[in-house]
Amino acid sequence: DGRVSAAELAAIEAEAAAWRAPAFPLGGRDLAALGVAPGPEMGRILRALEDWWIEAGFLPDRAALLAEAARRLQPPIVSDCG
Repeated sequence: DGRVSAAELAAIEAEAAAWRAPAFPLGGRDLAALGVAPGPEMGRILRALEDWWIEAGFLPDRAALLAEAARRLQPPIVSDCG
């Protein structure tokens, strides 16, 4: 009938109360170590990485985020072919 028992409701409430938002594992020092100067650009990069992390369901760990940051900071490959 779709109803939830008092015990089930209590369990759901306890689980919700115990939940903690995941903490973004990177900061400015991490980007500085990759050569990014402090300032507005560093903030933009951190926000973009955090958006990527959220879109990935908070699953990428610190190592994956550092790899993604390094990938994004690489200069684009330009070809002279044409």
